[in-house]
Formats: sequence, structure tokens, C-alpha cells
Amino acid sequence: MSGITIHRGSLSELAEAGLDASFDVTQELRPHFIDGRFGYDIVDVEPYRKSYGDDDDEESDGELFIARLAGRPAGAIALSEAWNGYARIDNILVDAKLRRAGVATALLHHAVDWCKGRGLPGLMLETQNNNVAACKLYERFGFRLGGFDVHLYGTLAAPGEIALFWYWHAAA
Repeated sequence: MSGITIHRGSLSELAEAGLDASFDVTQELRPHFIDGRFGYDIVDVEPYRKSYGDDDDEESDGELFIARLAGRPAGAIALSEAWNGYARIDNILVDAKLRRAGVATALLHHAVDWCKGRGLPGLMLETQNNNVAACKLYERFGFRLGGFDVHLYGTLAAPGEIALFWYWHAAA
């Protein structure tokens, strides 16, 4: 994670950075709930490019942090306190050209510090089942799938897109 710095930022700074949060989808995570446990399978799908457009500029009641790699804007994370007492990752993104350089992991470590600094029991986030690379990252980091919703996105997303809810618990 050397060369990565993280500072509090603003939506205008994030917009100026012009980060490309899009990604290629070649697989989807298919969640299931069997014998009281969440799990998933990963299946190949017809490749396509997923882009969130202006969704990354949504207002949050929390704080926005921007990561820089070698001085260049590389990613961002928006954090807030959720209604259930957890810290919530409202948004996390890494520029498409700068992925696999440790930026997302650095942002997740920053989220853990933010969470612990507020005495909160853990982190939560929501992502889509077509963002398999992010889901695998969250799982490697220690997040566990806590639930899913097949109706959350309604007509806002591609048919069949499923909301996945991930949780990370602070060590006691």
C-alpha cells in the first residue's frame, strides 16, 4: 500500500478527478440461503461493461475520503453511520486504470479505522451480484455475506441484478 494516501475530500474534488468506476462483467454471483446459511455460486455470463454513471456523485450524510496513488486521484470511499449502529460504506470506487494496486484495500483499512474510531461494532455495505471482483475482495478482507434482495433495484438496473449485503465485524 506504499504510495497511497487518503484524505477527506468533497464531491466536487471527486467529480474533478474523473475516476472511471466502470468494470467488465464476465461472471455473476448467485446467492442462496440453505440450512440457515448464506452462500453463493459464481456463474459465467455474456460479457458486458457496467457503469454507474452519475450514481457515484450521490450525497451522503457521512464523510467522503479520496485516495491518491503517487499523488494522482485513484479512488474514493464514502462512509456514514447506519441506522443499525454499524459504519456503512455508502460508496467505494477505484479508477479502472489503477485497480489491483492496493487502493481498494487501503480504502477498506481506512473504513475500519473510521469505524473503530467511532466505537462501532463493524462495517456494512451493499453491492451488486455482477461485481464479482469486489465481492471477492470483500470476502478476502473478512466481510461475510449477510443477506440479499432480488427486488431492491426494481427497474433501476439490469434484469436479474441482485443486491448483496456484506458485513465485517470488529474483533472483540
